Amino acid sequence: HVVRMFEEYAYTEASLGKVAEGLNLDGILSPKGVSWENCKISRILRNPAYVRANADVYHYYKAKGCQIENSLEEFVGTNGCFLYGKRTTNERKYTDVTDHKLSLGLHEGFIDARTFLLCQNKLDNNKQLKRTGAGKSSWLSGIMKCAYCGYSMTVTSSYINKEKGRVKKIICSGRSLRKICERETYSFDLEIVENYIENELKNIIRKMNNMNYDSNSIAQKTSKEENLLKLELEKIEEKISNLIESLALGNELTSKYINEKISQLDMQKTEILNKINQMKTNVFQSEKIVEISKLAEKWEELQFEEKKLVAKYFIKKVSFYNSKVEIEWNVIDDCEC
Repeated sequence: HVVRMFEEYAYTEASLGKVAEGLNLDGILSPKGVSWENCKISRILRNPAYVRANADVYHYYKAKGCQIENSLEEFVGTNGCFLYGKRTTNERKYTDVTDHKLSLGLHEGFIDARTFLLCQNKLDNNKQLKRTGAGKSSWLSGIMKCAYCGYSMTVTSSYINKEKGRVKKIICSGRSLRKICERETYSFDLEIVENYIENELKNIIRKMNNMNYDSNSIAQKTSKEENLLKLELEKIEEKISNLIESLALGNELTSKYINEKISQLDMQKTEILNKINQMKTNVFQSEKIVEISKLAEKWEELQFEEKKLVAKYFIKKVSFYNSKVEIEWNVIDDCEC
């Protein structure tokens, strides 16, 4: 079930809660014989004991400020790791690994490095996110915002007349609940807004298809850039190693200069490591975009939750002004929707 956790969290849209819910529904209990919770899932996904640690895992923890007790050459993609260090009582384990120590274990890992790092990047990018988009009245829930007060636009129903009955309307929660928004237009017709955004969304999908958006070419391009960065890393590591050897021969003045230079090189190394980690995340996202695009082509056949998934990937925010609705699209590679 540990493999299931990693793969489900890495390669699907499942949240920690969804992973826990699935295990509980299947009658799979935690090691202590109780139901799974978000924090238990998170602790397992963060634990490097399960990963077959390779150079990418080494670079990930190095960029996090972790002290690596083994050389890069020892990270051959076989053994798991142990992570240990002091933490405050209210700090979650594995969340902040600055100044922690990572060492290779004698045991073999069983989660491949790519899956493990996808989980880490997802956890890093979604720390303490609020539960948005949980509404069931519209597939736009969670991305509709008032342009004036910044609060969410929510869906309610209003009685129009005997002929139309009750019609779903979009209203500003900043005005209706918190009484702080002074916008002029109070409500929008949900059906009209959804139809408008649906048409715009379909146009975006067609635009992407015409551009022949290819995640494979993005992955190949990223691989070349990543290799160049790794070569740059090796040069920096060599410079640092040479400077450390020079420390033993220098006097107080030269030692101060050498330490400053080492510090500068270490900062450069951290920047490169962060770039490499971000590249890996971007490749995964591009693969998901292609998958979501294919799903969006069958819009009329999609279930409610599938429409929300498509909207989440392509739309960053829908802003409601007094007399217009403005869509802010997510940026995809070199193409801004």
